[in-house]
Amino acid sequence: MEIALDFTNKDITKRQIAVATYLIDKLALRAGNEKDDDEADTVGCCTLKVENVSLLPPNKIQK
Repeated sequence: MEIALDFTNKDITKRQIAVATYLIDKLALRAGNEKDDDEADTVGCCTLKVENVSLLPPNKIQK
């Protein structure tokens, strides 16, 4: 099944999973969560915030 098909699913959980899976795949994000203070300051899918991503028209993402 194509991930993008669930981008417009009525079930919010399925939409969120589809977007997270897409971002992990296309941006090569790590799936992990919080990191220790002594580790690099990177973001994974579980810690991704709106301010970490810039959307460019018409449908592009800038890391």
